[in-house]
Parts: sequence; C-alpha cells; structure tokens
Amino acid sequence: MTFDAAEKHQSQIPALQLLVALGFTPLPQAEAMRQRGGRLRNVVLDEVLADQLLKINRFTHRGRDYPFDLEDAHEAIRRLKPTPDRQKGLRGTNQDIYDTLVLGTTITKTIQGDSKSYSFRYIDWERPANNLYHVTAELSVERTASTQTKRCDIVAYVNGIPFLVIENKRPTESLKKAGSQLIGYQNEDNIPHLFHFAQLLMVMNRVEARYATVGTPRQFWQTWRDEEDRDKTIDPLANRPLTAAEVDAVFSGDFAFARHRS
Repeated sequence: MTFDAAEKHQSQIPALQLLVALGFTPLPQAEAMRQRGGRLRNVVLDEVLADQLLKINRFTHRGRDYPFDLEDAHEAIRRLKPTPDRQKGLRGTNQDIYDTLVLGTTITKTIQGDSKSYSFRYIDWERPANNLYHVTAELSVERTASTQTKRCDIVAYVNGIPFLVIENKRPTESLKKAGSQLIGYQNEDNIPHLFHFAQLLMVMNRVEARYATVGTPRQFWQTWRDEEDRDKTIDPLANRPLTAAEVDAVFSGDFAFARHRS
C-alpha cells in the first residue's frame, strides 16, 4: 500500500492531534510492536493491559485489602482473548468481548485456606482517569492464515485493548472507499481478530466523519454530528498542532516521548 503524504497531513495528523488533545498518549509503531510481543497477529498491548489490570483491581477478605498478582492478570487476559473454539463469528465474538469488557470476570483467590471468587475489571468505568489511553498510527496486523498484513491508519487503545479503528482519506476523496476498506478488513480472510475487540469504527477526512460498530453494512454508517459541543469548544482541541516530538513519537521508532507521557 502506497503511503499518501497528503492524506497524512490533511486527515491523519489532524485526527491524531485531536485524540492527543483528548488525553491519548502517542504510541510509536516500534513500541506498539513490542507491547504486542513482537507478533503481528496479536492486537492487544499485553504489557499495558496486565499492568492496568493490577492497578484497577483489588479485593477485600475479612476486612483486609489485597492486591491481585500477575498470574491473575494473565488469566484474565487469556479469558478476554477468544480462542478458535470460543469464537462465534465476527459479531458474536465482538458481542462476547463487549459483554466481558462491561461486566468483567471473576478471579478465585485463596486466603488462609478460604477460597472465594472476586470481581475483576478490564476497564474502570466509574473513574475514567484510572484507565490508560494510547493511540498509534499505521498499525500493521497479520491476516488470517497468512503472513501478509493489512495496515490501519489509526488505532486507539483503552488499557491496551483496541477500542477505536480509524481510516483516513483526503478531503477531496469520498468516504465510501474508506468505509469499504474497514468493512473488507473485517472479512474472515483479512484481520477480523482486530475487530473482535473494536467498539467503534470511524472513517474521516478533514471535512466529515462517519461511524459505525463492527459488522454494520455501509448503508447504515452514520454521519458524525456534534449536538452539544459547539465549534468554539472544539476548535482549541482540533486545531492544536502536534508538536514535533508528538509526531515523531507516533510515526518513528523513538518512543522516549511516549514513555514520558505515560
């Protein structure tokens, strides 16, 4: 796939700068790859997720507060990731993961011979500031049963879980092509494993944006409209330029800035 410089500067970077202004930390490609365990098929930032699970989860036994351990975090991650025998097609698998993200899971702990199951969350829905937000560009994902890859323009993560996938186009280019690309990426022979986790899909240029959930046919994608926010509220965020360090952090292998922001 040829990289279009005009698309980068006219659509991709403005989208990134808005996400960064909203609190997402730029995550460069090299660091995203490391967090994925060096595996192009893996779409979760495992280290980020494990650290966050330990941060937002604790349990109480007989009035005393206890932390979970790394083994508990790894077990929770194993349950979140759908193995082939637990997959129910694209929509069914996405729905199962959505339910797990919303409801969490349970982890059994034994304290002084007393075993009990405790609630375990993937996202702190009550205190959003306790979660960790990252955004990366040009994310390459290995296709099903192939060593070939597909590249997504922007992927945003919550606690290392890919929540948002964006396809960017130039202002002069129709969003129909972008929508077709994201729909095609969901096919079984492409990268459906990314869309098992995604909660929101967007296509945009500098002029307009459309959005949908996984499995939505193109004719049902909706135009993004801000009903409450006004231009004077949005402009300071949307028009704040990315610093050189932020651009480099996303598009290069130098991730010192991303670590600093975390």
